Amino acid sequence: MKVVLSALVGALTAVAAAQGDKTVDFNDPANDREVKMTGNFAILEGVGRKGSRAVRWMNGSPKKTPDSMFVTVPVEPGRQYGYELWVRSEGVTNGVATAHFICLDAGGKTIGTLEGRPHVRREVGRKGWQRVTCPSGRMPGNAAFAQLQLGVRAGVTGTLYFDDMRMTEGDRRFVEFNHTSTYRDLAVSGKVRFVVPYILDAKVCTAGDIRPEFVFVGADGKPLTLRPDKVERDFFEAEVDVARLAMGTHPVRAVLKTAAGRELDVAEIAFTRAAEFPKRKVAFDVHNRLLVDGKPFFPIGMYAGKVANLDFAAYRTAAFNCLLGSMTRESLDKVADNGLKAIVGMPTDPAAMRPRLAAVKDHPAVLAWYNGDEVPPGFLPRQVELQRAFRQEDPEHPTFAVLDKPHHVRLFLPTFDVIGMDPYPIGNHRGGIDIASGWVRDGKAGAFGMRPMWHVPQCFDWGWFRPGPRRPEYRFPTADEFRSMAWQPIAAGANGLVWYSYAEMVENFSKEEFARHWAYVKETVDSVAKYAPMMLSVETPISVKGGSAEVPVRVWRYGGENWMLVTNSRREARKVSLAVDGKVGEVKVELGTCRPRVEGSVIGLDLQPLEVSLIRFK
Repeated sequence: MKVVLSALVGALTAVAAAQGDKTVDFNDPANDREVKMTGNFAILEGVGRKGSRAVRWMNGSPKKTPDSMFVTVPVEPGRQYGYELWVRSEGVTNGVATAHFICLDAGGKTIGTLEGRPHVRREVGRKGWQRVTCPSGRMPGNAAFAQLQLGVRAGVTGTLYFDDMRMTEGDRRFVEFNHTSTYRDLAVSGKVRFVVPYILDAKVCTAGDIRPEFVFVGADGKPLTLRPDKVERDFFEAEVDVARLAMGTHPVRAVLKTAAGRELDVAEIAFTRAAEFPKRKVAFDVHNRLLVDGKPFFPIGMYAGKVANLDFAAYRTAAFNCLLGSMTRESLDKVADNGLKAIVGMPTDPAAMRPRLAAVKDHPAVLAWYNGDEVPPGFLPRQVELQRAFRQEDPEHPTFAVLDKPHHVRLFLPTFDVIGMDPYPIGNHRGGIDIASGWVRDGKAGAFGMRPMWHVPQCFDWGWFRPGPRRPEYRFPTADEFRSMAWQPIAAGANGLVWYSYAEMVENFSKEEFARHWAYVKETVDSVAKYAPMMLSVETPISVKGGSAEVPVRVWRYGGENWMLVTNSRREARKVSLAVDGKVGEVKVELGTCRPRVEGSVIGLDLQPLEVSLIRFK
């Protein structure tokens, strides 16, 4: 077995250049110290691809702790790295292995993880040696070293063999993408934000020495150079009045420079100033509301699996207006016949996507394209290409992607039009139920507040997907939990809900179990649908003070009244005082059992655990 660490010879990193090619040959036991191991990993004779020494992991009964193996190498900030390895498995019955990079600073402190494509699933290597490859994301600005780490999760049983591990290097960028705050980078009037994330290598330039700038084509046709309004530690941005820019489509260059004028990198985007908005079947307005044939639309739906097999009569007993799934043109006909819209699952390979898109893109039932589901960072280049293809082939519909890590949103910002988060906290170990709103808040921050959010609440039991002994925490959400996980994200700013998953409920519940749970699923869905017109209002709302991460609050102005949604995201009772502009008139309770107390301009609420309160007042 050989672990090959390809040449780290970037011109700006002397350490890596001095290292050159690094090969750890496991046919020589003296090199075993290059690899650190824990648990059931071992280097053995005769188990490699060609009968050489290789790494074996073997376990006969589920363990409560994971095992790992890693090699540490020097890296450059802003550079993309990759790995490849060969895997063979015997009798692996549950769980997965993972492969990723752990980023370390110069002192050896862990500063983050680049997942790349982390999962080596149990199906891999069953029929013999199989090659697994993936790039990572880019190394962060303070990264000096990285551990290429191979891990086996707790609970996995069977035998895994690993051979010929190799680390490769890709290109290096300090700025790569230039993002705008408008749908499809087009505006008619008003102000537009341009935001550019950047990575800095202190060996190249310090934070105090950078002088970024934006170069536009001005209204007079001449170059218009502007300094950013804001320069933070990892992004810079400028807000520009569209009237200052030339009509038509022109490049906007974001240039990362030093104080001495040295150009480090450039990110460019094509921005359009138009005389009027194009008439599209489906689009987002300046308020991040979805418009369908020009009318506001609040998506309320579920993952439906194969739509051809869907019992539409049962599905439509709840007030859904859309669904998400894989479907043909014939399936879309059924969707339209039932008065619904479709978020259509599409291939993530651009070449495979194009013919599928061409076959259905003109169908009136299409609402959006589902172009990414929990995609790991190593696939960013593919997803960027995929988004370009969707925009070129179909300007009439937006793309919807879902991520399972809020810190990935910024990375994937150029790959979607609307983002969804799927925390799924019940029976999992990602955090408490409050992440139903926390991930929305973090996801919106990752998108710099510039993209609409459709949230994906949990509607399943984790035990349905995890083989092995059933754990006590595996269960379907209760009625209170289900209601909370629907309204929390709305309070945090979501403008659509697509639950996961109707198909799984049908497959895993008995008829009696389905009916019992469907009753309160329907109750929550119907209540969201009832208030959707109010939640689509863009009248200027009153300001409110007193909300928090524990108690998210959102306000609207609708029908001549102020509407306030207050959600207790914790399993303990909470008292909250909310101050608004002006004196509060009569308060009417729309949702919840809490009776508001009003003193002048302050509304007091004693919220029960996970309580949802919706009130309105003059």
